[in-house]
Amino acid sequence: MTRAAFLAGALLAAPLVFGQAGALKPAPHGPVAPAPASAFVGSRACRECHATTHSSWTSGRHSRMLQEAKPASVIPAFRGAVTLHGREYRLSQEGETYFIVERYLQEGPVKRRVDYTLGSRRVQHYLSRLDDGRIVVLPPSYDVTRKEWFHNLDIVDLEESDAVKVQVWNSNCFGCHVSGEEKGFDPDRKTYTTTWTDFGTSCERCHGPGQVHSAKYATKKASADDRDTAIVHPRHVDPETSTTLCAQCHALRDITQPGFAGGDNYYDFFTPLLEYAQKRNHDPAYWPNSRPRRFSNEALAFWQSQCYFKGGATCFTCHTDVHEPDIEKNSNFATKQDALCSGCHEKIASEGAGHSRHPPGPGQKPLTCVSCHMPDTVISLRHRMPDHTISVPAPENTRRFGIPNACNECHQEKPAEWSEKQLASWFPGGRRAQAVEDAVAFTLAVKRDPKALEPLTRIAGDESRPPLIRANALGHLRNFAGPMATRALLGGARHPHPALRAVATLSLAERTRDPEVRSAIETALEDPRRTVRMAAAVGLLNAGLTSPVPTASSEALRAAMGEHANRARFLNEDPEAQLELGKMYFLAGQWKNAETSVRDALKLDPRIAGGQYFLGLATLGQGRVGDARTLLRNVDRNDPHRKDAEAVLAKLPGS
Repeated sequence: MTRAAFLAGALLAAPLVFGQAGALKPAPHGPVAPAPASAFVGSRACRECHATTHSSWTSGRHSRMLQEAKPASVIPAFRGAVTLHGREYRLSQEGETYFIVERYLQEGPVKRRVDYTLGSRRVQHYLSRLDDGRIVVLPPSYDVTRKEWFHNLDIVDLEESDAVKVQVWNSNCFGCHVSGEEKGFDPDRKTYTTTWTDFGTSCERCHGPGQVHSAKYATKKASADDRDTAIVHPRHVDPETSTTLCAQCHALRDITQPGFAGGDNYYDFFTPLLEYAQKRNHDPAYWPNSRPRRFSNEALAFWQSQCYFKGGATCFTCHTDVHEPDIEKNSNFATKQDALCSGCHEKIASEGAGHSRHPPGPGQKPLTCVSCHMPDTVISLRHRMPDHTISVPAPENTRRFGIPNACNECHQEKPAEWSEKQLASWFPGGRRAQAVEDAVAFTLAVKRDPKALEPLTRIAGDESRPPLIRANALGHLRNFAGPMATRALLGGARHPHPALRAVATLSLAERTRDPEVRSAIETALEDPRRTVRMAAAVGLLNAGLTSPVPTASSEALRAAMGEHANRARFLNEDPEAQLELGKMYFLAGQWKNAETSVRDALKLDPRIAGGQYFLGLATLGQGRVGDARTLLRNVDRNDPHRKDAEAVLAKLPGS
């Protein structure tokens, strides 16, 4: 029986116990106020003083993240027809306007105007604005490199049935493809009025809202070395703040609060999605050793690197000028890769081919640092890109877990065992052992094998490891009982890094009978970082500890629940977010709020799993037994909560 079913049974026996949680009130309903105190002014305001940089940016890929569909932006010829996934799509151009006609098998053709293009370097997608304001990604996409059409579902790893929901651009993608955006979703009308100040990833996406800075220099131009604190300059801030400018888009993360601006603390607005929390589908986002294997996750990969963790490197150490049109082709990046590395690794650089063991043959170029330590193994839009964990080759992991290594990416005709022997003779010991330990520990952890407990606790407590790898170990430890796991989680909950605190706090939820654990979670309710506070609220509520929480903690819990409510209002087009909020209110004993949130979820998706069940529980909490009985009886037989519903029905008066 699930916790919700158990609590539902308790409702019938002692409803007044839960009534004590009624003092926990959410933040007032209404629109979420924009987080940045100053407004976006648009890139044209920046151009007046920074003409050269602006010109370079407009020629680069970041400015082309989203463009109006015009002859200058549409790459392929729009003529003829293509057949993708068994459906025919006719392409046409009428003047400067482009169209895609989809021919259904049993329905008439549907003609869509192409309003926008997305991307220009690897692939290009085509978007259409519908009458209800949705901007949808049309199925045909174009591979720029291969010069061929393909179905966009081939790269987004979605089932056909989910595509309608997920391929709404202004619900899922817009936050990284435009700047100064307002989603503008009306949940009652189910319409969008999405707006933005700039197409693409513009100046203010990285440097922060520019109104104050722009006003300051309205009468004079800023000098080249200006360090005005009204905006963020990546080279004038600490490595973590600098990398978060890229991580707002180049990382798998959950939004905890809207409105991130350059200079804000990442963990007030985002929660990194690590390997332990990934869906175990046919195209997972991570390899078993926590290395990202899919695109748009470069920041989380880089945060796992020793170059960042110990060396203080940032994204801009290698990407020396992100305004350049083709960053990989500029001289600093393409021909001086090793020079960028040798700035820190002088001894290794001096060894040359003696380190790589790959002296160049006649007419061959020597291997670069990137060749071995950043191989092209990450799946990126039908192409491959470098692995940003900057790790050592570990053929052992290829042999045991299928994780690619740089040696066999070149020597594909050789088995992994051959590479393993070569490296063992050249580099005995080294960091390969750590890479193997991580893969073994996390693979066993997924299976909940008791043998994972010891290595997981060792990784979690190892201060020489990057924080995200340690946080991943803590995430897996939630599934292991006993004092060893509890001690490791308590250590994580007290750690200075917010990623460890957030994951550990959430993982401790099932151990709250331990007074020390409970105290740690209550302390986390007042953590300086929003991500940790919200994790603590989820932990306490899942543990069913709202009623006995002391008054001081009750206030903190109320505030954290308000932050969850703000998140749900930002995600007001997402039925899952509304349902999750409803579950929180249910667990807190706030039956009316729970009913409102669950009904919001059902309005968006009448068939959402668990919706009918939790609506029944919310009405039951308000004493409406007849309504609850009807709702619980109507829980779909395929709903995972069907058996829970039957269990509650069996306990209802008159059953």
